[in-house]
Amino acid sequence: MPKDVTEWRDEAGGRLTPEMIRRSSKTIADEPANNGNAPPPFAKDLERDFPGTESGEKTSLAVSGADNDDSAPIRRIGDCKKARGSVGGAPVIILPSDSVELIDTAALLFRKLARTDRFFVKGGIIVELLEEKEIGKILHPLSPASLCSRIEEYFQVFVWRKHDGKPVLKQTTCPEETAKKLLFTTDARDTLNPIQTVIRCPVAVEDAHGEIKILRPGYHLENGGLLVVGGDVITVETTRDFANRAAFVRIRKRTGYRFKCYPEGDLLTHVKANQPYYLGCVFSVIREWLASGKPSNRDETRHDFREWAQVMDLLVTNLFGEAPLMENHLAAQERVSNPALNFVRLVCMAVMEDGRLGKKLTASDLTDIAETHHIELRTFKAKNSESASRQVGLLLSRAFKESNDLLCEDFRIAREMRQVPREDGRGCYEMKFYRIEKASA
Repeated sequence: MPKDVTEWRDEAGGRLTPEMIRRSSKTIADEPANNGNAPPPFAKDLERDFPGTESGEKTSLAVSGADNDDSAPIRRIGDCKKARGSVGGAPVIILPSDSVELIDTAALLFRKLARTDRFFVKGGIIVELLEEKEIGKILHPLSPASLCSRIEEYFQVFVWRKHDGKPVLKQTTCPEETAKKLLFTTDARDTLNPIQTVIRCPVAVEDAHGEIKILRPGYHLENGGLLVVGGDVITVETTRDFANRAAFVRIRKRTGYRFKCYPEGDLLTHVKANQPYYLGCVFSVIREWLASGKPSNRDETRHDFREWAQVMDLLVTNLFGEAPLMENHLAAQERVSNPALNFVRLVCMAVMEDGRLGKKLTASDLTDIAETHHIELRTFKAKNSESASRQVGLLLSRAFKESNDLLCEDFRIAREMRQVPREDGRGCYEMKFYRIEKASA
């Protein structure tokens, strides 16, 4: 019985040498196969992979014991050219097969995906930026099944197959198991842009020249991997549970107001220059509170962090003589957890800015105002102005519910129904009018 490669290796103490490969190849090639037909394909493969074994020449394979290998490891880099192709001008990606290795396919794939501003790395996980109907843009982990379809959005997928003994390219789909392996490659982690912070509103930053610039929606690598997913209007929408555990700070804009200037510059520069003094002020407040026996307002129960709210309420009312900490806070909690109320408040501020308080406005009028002030309609995507007006009317109905009077923080909105004659003279139809005023008026 002829010896195979395993037997040759076992006789040599577990080490495989080129001479053993040659002798094993010769033995298998000389053995009759298929009733005396041509030698088995394995022998031909060995002759192809290790040329010179028949003539006794040295092969290109060097087999050595791992214990004696003291050379520094060299990382192999994928060659995207081996996995690239085109059919009719359309880009082609070749999955691992024949001479194309996994690292070659990964190098081409993630180099392409990195340019889409759609795929990122966050916390070591490959994520995709998606648009959710109710909450806007979110980051979602990219699953192997999802990657299979995403590949087809940017490439035609091919694989090498044998046909009549020759390698040919065949169109295919990416198996989920291959997609899973691709997600764990080094190229996936190192090629895609990393995300450190996600913010849902534009950000003001200082550039290298000391100038202030606004970071618009998109990815900003130069700012530490910042992803801005909000629009031009700063809004807050969250769940009711989160709202109950938050403390909302609301700043009322005063047209034409000029902030105080300090010798050091603006307020922030002044505080930085006098940081020890202002930190001492904070410690002074804490010392006074401790000396007074750590009092709190036990009647304040409008916040989930009750102990914190009771202490802070007493400090701002008794020590500083300011308004109660939770004053109008329940209304703010309700608004940020209700997209309809959030939209109404933004529209009310836009109406005030346009000088149209006290005027009767229709849903179409409010839609035009929202578009003019770039107020994002986050709960839907309107196809045209008529659809947008209907959706605005729906949002207003959700906010009003069964009442015709709505109080939204500093604004009061009254709703009135009227019978309006049809243009063709065939009767009337009901139309809603809204009048927005300051709550103090």
